[in-house]
Amino acid sequence: MQACCCGVPPPKPGPPGVITGQVHYAPNTAPADLAVYAISDYSLYYGEATYAMSRVAASETTYSLTVPPGIYYVVARLDSDPLSAGGYTFHIACSESGNSCRGNATNYQTPRVRVDSKAEIAGIDVGDWGSAEARRLLWDIDMFGSVASLVPNFSPSPKSLASRSFPLPSTDLTHPFTSQGMGVTLQLQASWHAVTTPLNDNGYFNEAYFTNEAATSPLNLDSRGVWLATRIHYGYGCPFPDWRYATARATVRMQVGTNHFFFEDPQPRDGPQPFTGYSVRGGDFVFGNCAEFIMTGTTKDALDTNLPGFATMVETAEFKAPCTIYTTPSALPSS
Repeated sequence: MQACCCGVPPPKPGPPGVITGQVHYAPNTAPADLAVYAISDYSLYYGEATYAMSRVAASETTYSLTVPPGIYYVVARLDSDPLSAGGYTFHIACSESGNSCRGNATNYQTPRVRVDSKAEIAGIDVGDWGSAEARRLLWDIDMFGSVASLVPNFSPSPKSLASRSFPLPSTDLTHPFTSQGMGVTLQLQASWHAVTTPLNDNGYFNEAYFTNEAATSPLNLDSRGVWLATRIHYGYGCPFPDWRYATARATVRMQVGTNHFFFEDPQPRDGPQPFTGYSVRGGDFVFGNCAEFIMTGTTKDALDTNLPGFATMVETAEFKAPCTIYTTPSALPSS
């Protein structure tokens, strides 16, 4: 029998398409250099943030993004302010349509943009600076971002990696961090502290973030800075690294057993954003969930200097059954 399904089928793989639009700045704000991103909706379901990026100079008023076929959110950020966030919203789409928009005139959430192979999707203007949803999406790019490939059906394949030993755990003073929602207690280095995220979790995993500097964004870190991301993936194993950038593998003993951690060199970056760096990532599969740990240093020296503290955290991590709390992001009015 013929199978039935609901909804619109996803775009078929093929040559890339293009998203274009204008850049609108906040009232009484001078034009400035910025970046516009298209983030794959599909990748977000797996705790990733596959994206394409286009840089826009202050002298330009439009952008163009070449993307593989898919469904995307389009957001933007000023180079001068890591916490700035704008994007293509229902409000913008409604303002330009000339219609009543069925109540979307005050909806600042970010709609999906479908791009089929070789299609050009125009009129995807970015603005509404201050959108909480755009801020969250940009945060995901900095934490878990990976550059999209324009080659159809491209998927980085696993490769043989050199072995690398973790250093001995640090003997420096530590302080505990406990999250009942994540079901984990961590022993953090004395200089590391928790960072408040733009929003709570995105509904698929719980998260906590730490840094060794007085920074509210990883883009604020200096050459000695590191950023720690911990999160729980519910119901499946820990993700593999981006094999394009993986350089070595380490074996780490944790509460449940031996686990693999992967070192990654930074992705190529043109300009001051997004956040990239030298990283190490891995995790423990406990209570049917993945507890993932990622430490990223702005420089290789920053990563290597803080590896003993990272070893302390992951090797002494204590897990209990998590108290799962799902939340849904909300969008705030434009500022």
